[in-house]
Amino acid sequence: KDKKVGQDKAFENTYSAGDLVITKAIRGSNGDRAHEFNFTITLSGQKGTKVSYTADDKPATGIIGEDGTLTISNIKLADDGKFVISNIPYGVTYTISENTEGYTATAMKGSATANLTTTDTTAAYSDSVDADSTTIAFTNTLGNTVIDTGVILDNAPYMLMLAVVAGGAMT
Repeated sequence: KDKKVGQDKAFENTYSAGDLVITKAIRGSNGDRAHEFNFTITLSGQKGTKVSYTADDKPATGIIGEDGTLTISNIKLADDGKFVISNIPYGVTYTISENTEGYTATAMKGSATANLTTTDTTAAYSDSVDADSTTIAFTNTLGNTVIDTGVILDNAPYMLMLAVVAGGAMT
């Protein structure tokens, strides 16, 4: 006899996808909080996969091409900036590259330190989508140098003593 699969025993297809959130913070005494850093994100996965994001305040859709990659470039983030790519299937790998422009870059994936690959001008992080939402928080730091106030404190006491001696000699 033919055996049919009942409605309660039918195949169940599941689709697991997550969001990739990139945030930016700028720190340090010489850090310009209004400066926009340029990011490029490359997704690698099955061709034809569609993802959603916002570019220039307009919703956009990207599709992984024949070569298995999708590159989203010219993403500009200043301090407290955020960029979100939605509907990325689990297992798709991503590489986030940033032009550091002389700043020291660090990153966190959630609450863990993200291991960046760095050069003199770039910082990059690669991983794969494996959660409903993954946040990669980039922080760029420039200087924590002493700002020149024009007051020289290291030789000021000696100059004062010399002035007192010169004043006493004049008297």
